[in-house]
Amino acid sequence: MWLHYFVTHEGFSRSGRWLRAIVSEGEAAHVKPETAVELIRAHPWHICGGSYFGHAGKRGEGWVSVDL
Repeated sequence: MWLHYFVTHEGFSRSGRWLRAIVSEGEAAHVKPETAVELIRAHPWHICGGSYFGHAGKRGEGWVSVDL
């Protein structure tokens, strides 16, 4: 099961970014928009992409920026 998170800041060009991580059913059952990023950051790896990063998607690890 994949958790997909997308954010863009309308006032800023090239601010769109998305994150994906594999999560268990238990994690998916309890995730909220406010906790999704921390859950993705806590996993050993994730996939991120979007105009902010300048690519369509790459594997990453650990902390990833979703703020301006």
